[in-house]
Amino acid sequence: YPYIKLISTNLELVKMPSRILRKISNKLLGKDLLLKYCLRDVGFLFEGNESFNWIKNHFFCVHDFQQCRLPTFFTPEESDARSALANKVAKLPNVTLILSSNDAKNDFQTFFPGALCKVSVLRFASSLPDYSSVDLELVKHQYDINEQYFMCSNQFWQHKNHWLILKAIKELKQDGRKFQVVFTGKNFDYRNPGYFNSIQEYINEHNLSNEVRILGFIDRDIQLALG
Repeated sequence: YPYIKLISTNLELVKMPSRILRKISNKLLGKDLLLKYCLRDVGFLFEGNESFNWIKNHFFCVHDFQQCRLPTFFTPEESDARSALANKVAKLPNVTLILSSNDAKNDFQTFFPGALCKVSVLRFASSLPDYSSVDLELVKHQYDINEQYFMCSNQFWQHKNHWLILKAIKELKQDGRKFQVVFTGKNFDYRNPGYFNSIQEYINEHNLSNEVRILGFIDRDIQLALG
């Protein structure tokens, strides 16, 4: 990470004179003057708290609002935990919430109306490793991929809706098409432990084993080569 500079406060703050000074400043002034001095050149703070209120620019990030859009897939406790940060940030007027898409921004405005924070959309950027050393034909042979194929790289979680693809595979097979669909991703959903088994049962029931390849959680370079 060539653009990141580490500012270590450990050596400055753990020495005995420094510890005494911190206790005195915290008790008499309600401020940690030594910590403030150590971070004097910091102008931006990510996922900070009120202890760093002298830093002007505070940023927070929320990935998505699945618990709001798809509440049936989460327990009330999980939904509350996933919404806790958004609830907190929505009440802070001097911070910026970073979201990855305009769709997420619309969700935030829908489910947290009247939010005081600023919102900024910063789309995901992919940094791809060099996978040129992967022998694609060898990988295809290893996983028995021998037809033209479509690839679906999603965890086997219920809200990813693998059923839609499986039903399409069934219809295309009935039309006499020759193809395969390659699935990658972890095959366990703690919210619905039987979900993956039901997918396998559907594949067996409709004789789709020749059309479906489930590779599981594979190395990134192999996934990229297949994609």
